[in-house]
Amino acid sequence: MDEDTRTATRSFNWQWPAIISVVVAILLGIQLLRVNKRDEPGAPSAAPVTYSTPGPVLSGDLKVGSGEFLATQITLNRRAKLSGEFQTGSVKNRVAIVVVDEENFEKWKAQTEFKSRAGTGYVPGGKISPTLDPGTYFLIVDNRSNPDPTPVRADFMLE
Repeated sequence: MDEDTRTATRSFNWQWPAIISVVVAILLGIQLLRVNKRDEPGAPSAAPVTYSTPGPVLSGDLKVGSGEFLATQITLNRRAKLSGEFQTGSVKNRVAIVVVDEENFEKWKAQTEFKSRAGTGYVPGGKISPTLDPGTYFLIVDNRSNPDPTPVRADFMLE
């Protein structure tokens, strides 16, 4: 009887390593299949976002048509300061400078109530220097209230 018990115990002891080996092999096979999935065609990837870099944003001599505006998009992935100044060259020529975020840009274009980050009102010249958090903004030179085209000398920098 002792010999039968020993034989059963020996065969039982050798079964555990075999069971463990089979389980490990199955888990490795599942992992290989899961990791090496085939790519599904169809879904196009989104265009990469180009962030604005420090330096000039809007600079030089501009001519803004009558009843029109000039908008420059600024996309930030960090906090930055937008500073600059502008002049029309004549006290009679007046434009407004407005800085708005993406949501308020649509409201501003529709001429509904909007919240600006910075603005000057219609003046012949001025300065702004708002600090902007990460996001998308628009620097707008607004000549919508003028019946004549207006020349503007602008120098706006992103720091």
